[in-house]
Amino acid sequence: MPPRKVAIELKQIIDTRWTCQFAAIDAIKKRFSAILTTLEELSSTSVAGSSDRAITALGLLNQICNFKFVLSLERFHFLFNETSLLAESLQNESIQITKARKLLSSVCHQLQQVGKKSNNWNSIWSKSVVICNNQKIPIEKEVLPTEGIRSKRPRKLPAALDNFLVEASVEQHNDTLDTL
Repeated sequence: MPPRKVAIELKQIIDTRWTCQFAAIDAIKKRFSAILTTLEELSSTSVAGSSDRAITALGLLNQICNFKFVLSLERFHFLFNETSLLAESLQNESIQITKARKLLSSVCHQLQQVGKKSNNWNSIWSKSVVICNNQKIPIEKEVLPTEGIRSKRPRKLPAALDNFLVEASVEQHNDTLDTL
């Protein structure tokens, strides 16, 4: 007799509970293949009266069947996994403030160290690529990692300047002063 898989239920997320969010992310990650299969079946069925369900399934399938979603799922799983013990401990009514502070400092230090090591990012990236290859999800070129170069965020003018006309940015203005 083949072993049965334990059922994992997707629950509604409560915004303020990180443990609930981690449980939802973990369930989606563990059952991603089954979720895709189910959504594909639901989106292709044309039973009378189930068109709303098919449309919803197709919409969900389009949202999660891409590399950006898989990469975000892996990144959030890693982050929430690292912070889940802290979240659970801070919800305990009997935790002492000194213990909470030490735990918080420890998790902050750990996350800072994670950010400094490129092998953590490479691991998340590799897991995402494997999942996409297994599920035949294409990997978009614009998401590919750069060789240690971070792209700069586009600069926006402050909202307070919306009603004003800016003829030159500060950098351009300084250049013209240097040439005078």
